[in-house]
Amino acid sequence: MAGWAEQKGRQSRLDKIVDREGQVPVRRLDRLGLRGRVRVNAEQSDPVARRLSARLSAEYPSVEVRIQPEGKADSVFNFVPQSEPSPSSYLIREGENFHFEVWDSVSLPRTVLSDCRLGIEGYNRCNATCGMCPVRSMRRLPQVMPLALSDSILRQVASHPELQIVNFYLHGEPLLDPYLEARIRCASVLGIPYLRISTNGVLLTGDRMVSLAEAGLDEITVSLDGATADVHEQLRPGTQFATIVDNVQTAIRLKRKRHWVRPAIMLGMIVGDSNRSAVEPLIRLAADWFGTPILESAPRLGIVYRDDMLGLGMFISERFDWITDYSDRSISAIQPGPCPGHRDLVVYSNGKAAFCCLDVDGDHVLGDLKTETFDAVFLGPHRSESVRAIAERDLPSIPPRCQRCWLLYHSR
Repeated sequence: MAGWAEQKGRQSRLDKIVDREGQVPVRRLDRLGLRGRVRVNAEQSDPVARRLSARLSAEYPSVEVRIQPEGKADSVFNFVPQSEPSPSSYLIREGENFHFEVWDSVSLPRTVLSDCRLGIEGYNRCNATCGMCPVRSMRRLPQVMPLALSDSILRQVASHPELQIVNFYLHGEPLLDPYLEARIRCASVLGIPYLRISTNGVLLTGDRMVSLAEAGLDEITVSLDGATADVHEQLRPGTQFATIVDNVQTAIRLKRKRHWVRPAIMLGMIVGDSNRSAVEPLIRLAADWFGTPILESAPRLGIVYRDDMLGLGMFISERFDWITDYSDRSISAIQPGPCPGHRDLVVYSNGKAAFCCLDVDGDHVLGDLKTETFDAVFLGPHRSESVRAIAERDLPSIPPRCQRCWLLYHSR
């Protein structure tokens, strides 16, 4: 499933709330050394707009800020970098609060990392035993990634502006990670554009939602596989449907009360034979929570609903096979083209880098970020040779772990 930043393309953004006192914790605008103009649609006498203008001008002297009445142009918030004439941009005014979000269309360098996303596993254990998840049989020992290690990795990632997305989860429940907010805050300060987690939702309390938002998180996917407790809890033992529902509703109320667009709340459903009949009831439940009807014509796989101005959405994906060994297939069964797993840059809690997130136990290790640099591991010959072998169907050179994987033999 393509995330929002991926759908928008390789872009940089400024995204924060201006509160009633005009405090603007702005970030990320200077990551690419941008220059431009910002227009705030308001009357010159508007005190919040004046505080916003002053704060932006102070923190970003390279950006010209003007306050103008509405109706001067179609876009409410306009940022024009020198290199591109027509970026997309937004401002939402709600009462005395501003939300502003700036996207620029500046061209980023095209490298082997351009279409990738990094996954940092802060902790590799979970409070649930979901049937579709390989964590139950993981051979790796429980471990929390040291904060110093993730900080080091993120500082190196920040030197690659074409790498736009960092996921703070892999195999485990991210809300069990004691350093989760600290890792997110580090990435946010470094200007990494899009930061995500995926959670079973049991620990997503109101207080945790606030701390994640303040740290700078951009998106939270909450796994929900049914519209009733019996369906959901059968597929995800160890979770409590009522608790998850209460947490999601609390998160949505907080977003509305505080005028938060970020973090976005995405409901994620994995569908299989046992819960296919729950798709429509869950869509209706989501529509009720979001307060927005979901069209009958909306797809029932992939993105079902997404409103980037509200920061709410839902997607559905098919359950896939983590377990079956496909290595007895002939080379003719290998699908042509690159494997989508190449887009995932994986760093496990022990610091080891794996080829993709489906390698749960790290059988195909690319390197160790505790002793090697990010560039040496992910831009080195080990990974590039594996990418080439799969794309060219060079079976003897394909890593053994990849030869067993269902992705190799399914359409991509």
